[in-house]
Amino acid sequence: MGYQVEDDGSVTGILWIDPAMLGTMLEAVRTQFVRDRIAETPWQARAYIVDLEFAERILTTDGPHSFAGGMAWHQVKCQYPVEVAAIRDELTRGLYMAPDAFHRHEREYAEADAARRDQARADAALQQGRVMAGALAVWRRLGGQL
Repeated sequence: MGYQVEDDGSVTGILWIDPAMLGTMLEAVRTQFVRDRIAETPWQARAYIVDLEFAERILTTDGPHSFAGGMAWHQVKCQYPVEVAAIRDELTRGLYMAPDAFHRHEREYAEADAARRDQARADAALQQGRVMAGALAVWRRLGGQL
């Protein structure tokens, strides 16, 4: 997990695994969903695929078994919620998410997440305004000047 911005502005993944193990990991992919992502992901972004394979491994081994694994799992679940849900559904219920459905779900999730973030910013600004109004009222009551 991790990414690096190149001099030309492109983003490439940084793999925290032994490169010799990459082929073995790719051969261990269990779901058609991840195979579909491999087919549409450029080599430079292969860290994404490693993260998805990690999700498969965690889901098939009853969760992480170490603190570091738990931290990595939390990061993958937060960064790729649609992918993790699709992998879980395929592994546990046999429900395959086709590429067009995945891209639609990913877009819908991104739009909903942006709306949630916008609402959170608006709520925080409103709350800050209330706090400032209260502080200003106390300031005036105590004879403070504006």
